[in-house]
Amino acid sequence: MIKISPITTFEMADFLGAPRPKENVLITEISIDTRENFEENTCFVAIAGERFSGNDFIKYAIAKGAKCILSNEKMSGEVSFITVFDTKKALLKLASREIKNTKIIAITGSAGKTTVKEMICSVLSQEYRVHSTYQNHNNEIGVAQTLFSIKAFNTFSWLKSRISSIISNCSVKLFSACFTNSLFVIIF
Repeated sequence: MIKISPITTFEMADFLGAPRPKENVLITEISIDTRENFEENTCFVAIAGERFSGNDFIKYAIAKGAKCILSNEKMSGEVSFITVFDTKKALLKLASREIKNTKIIAITGSAGKTTVKEMICSVLSQEYRVHSTYQNHNNEIGVAQTLFSIKAFNTFSWLKSRISSIISNCSVKLFSACFTNSLFVIIF
């Protein structure tokens, strides 16, 4: 369960460039896992994966009390449905709402991302409030989860990510800089 800044389903649809649902309800939490306990104002994001589809779990999400479903398939029913082309990108875009004045810096590379992240965070935390990716949450979903957890008082947030995630996330314009543990830095 991910706590988010309150948003109505109409505002969410407008923000994502999606058609508005029939009902306008307030959303304060997002879930991508129907095994979690849903709060009253939860939006279930039906992530489409390589081996599964979150759309297969929509009925469970509704049974658990989800008030909104974000899906890549057009549906209708007793809750607010928002249809988008790519639910992973939509989740990331929603997460970008949570960023206030924090500089987002990404670390990528084939090996050593965690070590580099921990070293840089250790140095910067001597002078700044720093937030970083939890464990190995370094795919598109993990990046979104990390962004949702940023607090407004953080100065820097470090995200370690696979290069494919960095490239796809650039379309949302999240990062202030991208470090690789190779030889170059990309400044956005």
